[in-house]
Amino acid sequence: MKPIKKGLFILVTLVLCLLLLEVGLRLFYYKSLNIVSKPFGMRIPHPIRGWTLASGKKFIIQTLDYTTKIQINSRGLNDIEHQYQPLPGIFRVVVLGDSMMEALQVDLHDSLPRLLEKKLNQRNVEVINFGVGGYGTTQEYLYLKEEALKYKPNLVLMEIFPLNDIMNNSWALEKELMKQEGLRTFGRPFARICGDGELRFKMPDLEKVNEWLENKQFNSIHGAARKPFWEKLVIYKFFNNLLLARKVVDIKVLNYNPNISFGPILKQFSPESYKKRLPIAQYREMWNQAWEITYRLVSETRYLSEKNGAAFVLLIAPSKIQIDARFKKRLLKQFPQLTFDFDKPNRALLRFGATQGIRVLDLLPAFIKAYEQGKGPLFHKIEDRHWNAAGHRVAVARLIEYLDNNQLIPLTSNGEYKTKVDK
Repeated sequence: MKPIKKGLFILVTLVLCLLLLEVGLRLFYYKSLNIVSKPFGMRIPHPIRGWTLASGKKFIIQTLDYTTKIQINSRGLNDIEHQYQPLPGIFRVVVLGDSMMEALQVDLHDSLPRLLEKKLNQRNVEVINFGVGGYGTTQEYLYLKEEALKYKPNLVLMEIFPLNDIMNNSWALEKELMKQEGLRTFGRPFARICGDGELRFKMPDLEKVNEWLENKQFNSIHGAARKPFWEKLVIYKFFNNLLLARKVVDIKVLNYNPNISFGPILKQFSPESYKKRLPIAQYREMWNQAWEITYRLVSETRYLSEKNGAAFVLLIAPSKIQIDARFKKRLLKQFPQLTFDFDKPNRALLRFGATQGIRVLDLLPAFIKAYEQGKGPLFHKIEDRHWNAAGHRVAVARLIEYLDNNQLIPLTSNGEYKTKVDK
């Protein structure tokens, strides 16, 4: 065979192999040859909470970890429809939280709120999901006050994800991490404790939020069209993520300050680990203020719940960094200058709950036990680090056990015992 023909043969063979691989990857990961664009317009501006889910919005999310079809209900919840007035004999549970509870990463019936209702179906328990991606404790408190209480709950579950949520409650930390104003700073309400002990709120800049979302939508539509064709291939996405998987934090996030992005799980701060060397005292001051406002917001959410006749439980959601041994190993290798204490924020929240008489359920031990028993993985592996369906099942099983042990939900459909609210 002549060299030119041989070269063409090799080239055609290579192209066909890549084409077959592309088809195979699409069918394996997406269950379809089509690639659906990531949704835009999923979130809309909100004058109090900064952003919320768009009522009635339908979209599909495709990643190498999952493909989910999402239908936001008529009141902006990633949930089935619920009426404000509960049916007679129904015990209502309201779930507040961030993306862990929003649960766009699993099918709706696999999410914690829907699974919890299904498991308690014989006890006439109804569960309503108010989880919204990116929310901090401030937004969750305001969501309860503004909307969730209209559903007359008997029990309020507030999920907290310590690795993000403590930072989300601090304008100073968010601003320092992002290095510039973005949706996290101008689009989020922030609480502060005034000299008289009262909570005051800095509301979102709605004009900036609208502008930011419009630009994001424009870039989602037109930015994709400007990408080189190979970046649209699943082959490229697969191997790119395979390379990034060697690091816990991708290249872009390496520009962020690890004393803030990992603050809650650090034994001590390390100014030399970041190009902008802030003094340790400044880190301590910012984090102490963030923890103080978080504690206060949890207390206020508990008070507001109980004032309206609902019991309150703080639910600590574990992260992959706290559980997965290989993930921890990669983290330590990537940031050798940092010293970690992975369950530090969980211990702090449990101590706070004990001193304030607030019920706190830490899911971390249940997740660690599940891994030890070979029930993992409980998190997505490639592009996403949220819980997978198995993670939601482990969380629900432990949650039901806790609620039963503390007599916080009816034992039977006849309501053999009801919520006991501590006054």
